[in-house]
Amino acid sequence: MALQANYVGNYIRTAGEHKGKTFHIYTISGNTAELKLYANTKQFKAYPRKSATGELQMHTMYMDALRDTLPLYLKQNGDYTLDQSETRKDTARMALLQDSSPALANSLQADLQTRCLVQVRQLVQLQMPSYRNLLQVVKMQN
Repeated sequence: MALQANYVGNYIRTAGEHKGKTFHIYTISGNTAELKLYANTKQFKAYPRKSATGELQMHTMYMDALRDTLPLYLKQNGDYTLDQSETRKDTARMALLQDSSPALANSLQADLQTRCLVQVRQLVQLQMPSYRNLLQVVKMQN
C-alpha cells in the first residue's frame, strides 16, 4: 500500500507569511512503515500536523480539482507531495477532445462530473456539512 492523502477540510490562514490564503487539510494513510517514513521527513518535522485523533496530516495550499483521495509521492528533495497526475491526464484529455471531438469531450466531462458527484455523496454520508450544501448546488444545476 502506498501513502494516500484524504481531503478532510480547509481553513484560511489568519496570520503569518500566508495570511488570507486557503490551506487544505489531508489526512495521511498507509501502512505503519510508510507512516513512520512520512513522520521522519524534514518536511513533517518542520510542519508537524496531526488530527485531533492523532492521525498524520498535511496542510497545503494545493488542492486537486477532481479527487479527494490522492496518492503521495516522494520528491527528490525528500519531501512528499500530492500526486495529481491522474487529474492532469483527465484535463489534458478534455483539452484534446475539445479540439477534435466536442461530443467525446462532453461525454468525458459527464463522466468526470459523475465521479466527482460520487465523491461528494460519500463526504455527505460522513456528515460533513459544507459538502451537503455543495450537493444541493450540484443537484440544482443538473
